[in-house]
Amino acid sequence: QLKIHVENDTLILRGSPEESVGCVLRGCVMLRLKETTRVKSIVLNFTGKMKIQWNERNHQHKKESIVLEHNLTLLANQKRLHILTPNQVYKYPFEFILPGNVAESIDSNSYGSLLYKLKAVVDRPAFSPNLIDRQLIRVVRELQLPDYYYSHPLEISNEWPNKIDYRISIPKKAYGRGEQIAIDFALSPKPGSEERLRVRYLSCFLKEYTTFTISHSHHRTESRIIRFFRDEAFPSAGSHWQKTETMTIPFSFDSIQCDTMYNPYFKIEHKLKFTMSLINKHGSLIELRASIPIEIMHQKALQLDANELPSYENAWRSL
Repeated sequence: QLKIHVENDTLILRGSPEESVGCVLRGCVMLRLKETTRVKSIVLNFTGKMKIQWNERNHQHKKESIVLEHNLTLLANQKRLHILTPNQVYKYPFEFILPGNVAESIDSNSYGSLLYKLKAVVDRPAFSPNLIDRQLIRVVRELQLPDYYYSHPLEISNEWPNKIDYRISIPKKAYGRGEQIAIDFALSPKPGSEERLRVRYLSCFLKEYTTFTISHSHHRTESRIIRFFRDEAFPSAGSHWQKTETMTIPFSFDSIQCDTMYNPYFKIEHKLKFTMSLINKHGSLIELRASIPIEIMHQKALQLDANELPSYENAWRSL
């Protein structure tokens, strides 16, 4: 049995491509055999492959490229075949250094992907099937955002003349995966208004937008709903209507991806979008729509992980 083991399948790049000193992928390829086996060589390949493709007006836009490639020989080819014996575990440690300007991963979707993969191959003689194992590696960039992204609330407010004033606010702009967002809604019907409005429901969406770029003039955006709730019990009595709702951001990368700022192939953004449906005394429906952009970041670590190199700033301070 051939198996790739890595210290961490998520690699973190700290800072912008110009600031980041990169990160390290460490692991071990392990081979356990049930019988004596003749082997020509054992190689390990680490590749980052970008694919972008969509159809538009009977024209296909397509771009593929290798953004990173490392090849490592774990057991070299020689004149005679290697004879590997059973009941023994063969271990081949490896280490790859990723530069700080490498692009982040993005999972496959309608228009493209950027995936990093390890592939180990035990090359055997003719008529004997090769042994192969693969491991997907995720690359994430963690940026040092300005302090106000974490400390200053975001608020949007507006009014419908002769009808209602409204305000929507959240505590900050940037959130980590798995965090909760407290969303405060405050509405005030206009004094003397004859509308007699009441809320039918409030719906909130957390949406993710991914824009793929082939050239300056050719790009395509895909959106998906990450989270959704609908509240049909929003208060509508008195002169001030107020309620705080909670939206939980998913933690897994399968459910949500982080915002990007420097990736040359694609851009990921997130927005909170709101729809409030109101009804007046005549039964006429009115909709209030609003949105707030937010940043979804990789969950901040309390200390540097084993696979991360220190930032340039911290590195020179330690000299």
